[in-house]
Formats: sequence, structure tokens, C-alpha cells
Amino acid sequence: MYVCNIPSSSKTNTLNLGPEIALIAKVQKVTLMELHHICGHRDPASLRRMYIDGHIEGIKLDLNSKAKFCETCARAKAKHNPFPKEGHYEYVQGAGDKVVTDLIGPMDVKSLGGARYACTFRD
Repeated sequence: MYVCNIPSSSKTNTLNLGPEIALIAKVQKVTLMELHHICGHRDPASLRRMYIDGHIEGIKLDLNSKAKFCETCARAKAKHNPFPKEGHYEYVQGAGDKVVTDLIGPMDVKSLGGARYACTFRD
């Protein structure tokens, strides 16, 4: 997001750093959607208000830019169906067709063998 430059003068570049090392940051103008991505997909209207109120510093926001559809936000807000109360499995016909397991631990008290975890299997 930020373009960084190093002065080419040997007096100011005493460490002999290459141009890929940043010493001075130059502020660039960003769009509302770029700021939305930078700030972890926060609400664009809130970000605009925060910038106007002076809570966001170090950038120049393009106030003419508009909020657009964000695929990441849409996927994050997608609803999931609840798990069913009871399972219905047509493929379960005999012993061993469906085995359910659970791992428990770490437990505060060790077993006689010194284990702090337990694993259960249910057919």
C-alpha cells in the first residue's frame, strides 16, 4: 500500500542500503474498498466516518470512492444449517459401519499410566 523511498545521497544513506529497504514512507491515496481490506473488512460506512472524524491517520482516503460488493464479507456472513438432532444414515447396516470417536483432554489429573488424554470409540 505504501511506497517507500531511500535518499540516494551518500550523506543520508550511511548504511549503504538498497532501494528495496524502506526508510521514508510516502503516503498514498487509497479507495474506500482498499481501506476496507486493510482494516480487516470493517464496515465501509464506519471507516469513512472514522476517517472524517480523524480516527484514521497516515493515509489519504479518496472520499469520492464508493463501497462495492465484497466476496469475502459475503462468504463470512453465509448462514449454515443447524446440525440435525438425530442422524439418519442409510448406509449403516451392521457393526463397524459407523464409528463415532471423541478425544478428551488435557485432564488435570493423570491416569495411572500417566496419560492426560482419553479417546472414546462408539459403534
